[in-house]
Amino acid sequence: AYDYVLGEFIVKFKSTAADQVKQAMLSESLQTGIMEIDAINARYNINKFERVFKNLDSGHANMELAERIGITRTYLLTLPEGERIPDAVAAYAALPHVEYAEPNYIDHVDLVSTDPTYELQWGLNNTGQAIPFDEGDPVGTPGADINAEAAWDLHTGDETVVLAILDTGVDYDHPEFEGRTVDGYDTFDEDDDPMDFTGHGTCCAGIAAASGDNGFGVAGVNWNCLIMPVKIGADGAENFTHANGAEGMVWAADNGADILSCSYGGTDSQTKEDGATYAYEAGCVILASRGNNNNANDYFPASYDNVIAIGALSPCNDRKTPTTCDGEDWWGSSFTGIDVMAPGARIHTTDILEAGGYDDGDYHASFNGTSAACPFAAGVAALIRSYTPSLDNDEIAEAIRMSAVDIDEEGYDDNTGFGRLDALGALNY
Repeated sequence: AYDYVLGEFIVKFKSTAADQVKQAMLSESLQTGIMEIDAINARYNINKFERVFKNLDSGHANMELAERIGITRTYLLTLPEGERIPDAVAAYAALPHVEYAEPNYIDHVDLVSTDPTYELQWGLNNTGQAIPFDEGDPVGTPGADINAEAAWDLHTGDETVVLAILDTGVDYDHPEFEGRTVDGYDTFDEDDDPMDFTGHGTCCAGIAAASGDNGFGVAGVNWNCLIMPVKIGADGAENFTHANGAEGMVWAADNGADILSCSYGGTDSQTKEDGATYAYEAGCVILASRGNNNNANDYFPASYDNVIAIGALSPCNDRKTPTTCDGEDWWGSSFTGIDVMAPGARIHTTDILEAGGYDDGDYHASFNGTSAACPFAAGVAALIRSYTPSLDNDEIAEAIRMSAVDIDEEGYDDNTGFGRLDALGALNY
């Protein structure tokens, strides 16, 4: 079972009821004039309608696309926590005026807890230097990395490309991102301050896009792209509702994001799929972590057809499992439906400045999970868009998949997808 918000659920109304529901929301009366809807509102003590996608009136939205997908008709309904969400959802779903009704599910990040440091970043250049969890001798297969150094000889990124980090926010004051963040958004607090108070989003941003060759800290995959922080959860939380996550995808697409990096996931929902569909059809490349459950179960948004699913690679060139050389024996990368594998254990990256993140300093030495793998691939997607701006999102996805290095069965396989992410190969493709 997946968690959901106890006092909320989501309804997409059909166009036949759209005007009445909109007027009920604007008047705050909750009276739509449609007898069946008003009867259920009364039965379950519905006390609020609000749009899930709140920024469609901002002037940035593609309203033709929004109307076609129907996100203009998608509402978050609130009710007293004593009311049973499954009953309310079932009652609404049975109405002829409703396209779908579902709980407001909760997704979880895909971290697995328990420049001077560039030489330690095995994911960019693996020399067998990874320090395992038990702090024994260094491990790793030399060359089992994303081939970043050779790619950087061709391109290190361009500031015309915007990479959105949909996560816990980003510490936009970190010197690794100086001059490279654009205005972001917080879908939870509905404001324009996406500051990270957890660390997860800042770690992901550093993997994808920390400044390289600047004389301190770490290097990201893309040194020059712009970073858009999109915060989709509460301060200090590492879980996100489907409403907040879907709205984040739409907001990022409407405000100029080229690449969406999504290091989280969970169950399917129509709300989440609609957000991904909108962003994809708006031209965004969407990448998501495949999950850390060491199983073949579907995991969304990674399992959607229009999303590039990223699995986690160990330092020893295999799918991360509880028995791989990194020593992190409590998790494994999920498999089946993977597109490519990217480094996902013992990763050096940025952290929230000073105390408050995963470490007391400004960097973190052991970030992990498919949460870590996803931004490696997002950084490469941003490199491709920088290097060849004419490519569309499908062509960028093809370049990532078809250039991957086989590490298991020849060609595509369920265990490792198309293989290990190869930045140089993707640029040359």
